[in-house]
This record gives sequence, C-alpha cells and structure tokens, in this order.
Amino acid sequence: MHQYRAFSRIERGYRHIKMGSVCQDAALASDAAPDCSVIVVADGHGGGDYFRSDRGSKFIVQATMAGLMEFASKTAAVQLRDPGERKKLLRELFAGILKHWNESIEADMFDDPFSETQMESVSLRCREEYMAGKAVELAYGTTLVAVLVTERYWLGIQQGDGRCVAVRTDGTCEQPIPWDVRCENNITTSICDPNAIDEFRYSFSERMPA
Repeated sequence: MHQYRAFSRIERGYRHIKMGSVCQDAALASDAAPDCSVIVVADGHGGGDYFRSDRGSKFIVQATMAGLMEFASKTAAVQLRDPGERKKLLRELFAGILKHWNESIEADMFDDPFSETQMESVSLRCREEYMAGKAVELAYGTTLVAVLVTERYWLGIQQGDGRCVAVRTDGTCEQPIPWDVRCENNITTSICDPNAIDEFRYSFSERMPA
C-alpha cells in the first residue's frame, strides 16, 4: 500500500518583502493519482532580465506535475531498469515538459505582450531581443526539481541548481540526482537555456526512501 504523502510550501522571503518584489518560486504536490505521489519545486531567477520568472516557475511546475503523473500511469519499473530504455523514456518526458512550458509562455505572451514599461530593469541587450520577439523564454527563466514516488520505484528529475534529498530508512541522507558542476554560487543552468533538454539530470531507484 502506498505510504507516502506529498506536500509543499513556498514563502516570500524577507528581501522580497523589503523590496516590494513578488516571490519567484512555485511548488506543487499531489497524491491525486492512485499509488503515486509527486512533488515539484521551481526557483525563478528573479534578476532584471528574468522579470517574468514568477510566471515561468508556475508554468514549469504545472507542466512537470502533469508530465510526471502521466508518466507514472503508463511506465512500469521493468521499463526503467534498462539504462538505454530509461534514458529514452526520460528524454521523452523532458521534451514533453519543455513543450508544455513553451506553450504556456506563448499563450502568456499573446495575452500580455512585453512593453517598454515592463522592462525598466531589463538590460539593453535583452530588451532589444525581447522587443524583437527573440529569446522571450529568458524572461521566464527558472530551475526545476521534481520527485515521483510510485509503489514500485521512485524518480527524481532536475534542471539547474537546488537540492533533492532522500532520507534512508537508517536515518542517513543522500542526494541521488547527479550534481551539475556548472551550478555554483549564483550561476545555474536553466529551463530557459537553448539546450535545456540536454541539461536535465535524473535518478531512478527501486529502493524506496523512508
């Protein structure tokens, strides 16, 4: 019987409150699907060039939640045991998540196009690109960490910095998703990178955490 329960919480930080800025983070958690729990966390970049990262983080957690719940409904542990098949299935998952994220951005741009007044803090280089309709996904930049737990296996996926921590039954902890050495201090890879699909990392295990 599935014994895990998913929950999430985001909090507007002190500096954001002091500066009057919005929280750029987003999170979703669900036990809605039978024998399946999902948690998704996104950290919007928040710099001037990424002035819609609060929307970008919401879009990516929604896309990832939907993608992982669908993945759980049609993917068995036996399919993921072979490294080659696992890599293929997860790349398809990542591609679907990115597709839905970009579709959400396109819809948002249609409803609320960029204007000069919205870009007071945007660098000149990015402002010129945005006004020309180029690289607009940068404005929605965010990282992603997500976990899917089923009856038979659990899966962690990540793009960018942040930490996924699993607690073992003996009380010790591990960080199962491989680290990206390009993520250091305030530098991170991002969902908005042109090669984002190649920057996804993941972990798979049939050894369930505590």
